[in-house]
Amino acid sequence: MFCDFAPEPLVFVQWYTPLNTRDEVSGMYSVGVSTSNHERSASVISITALVRSCHLIPHWRQAINRTWT
Repeated sequence: MFCDFAPEPLVFVQWYTPLNTRDEVSGMYSVGVSTSNHERSASVISITALVRSCHLIPHWRQAINRTWT
């Protein structure tokens, strides 16, 4: 995203909880949505402030519909 009033590109970031719980079976760490006053935490920041991105994989609480593609 680029705005005329911003000197550099901006990005929208949704925040998650720190890595602290490791799944015993998969060995992968679990994160949750970060909230403040029961609202999801998010920010608009300069793209130069990004260190790295993270791909998140959902943990389904019930059976997945196998017809989804």
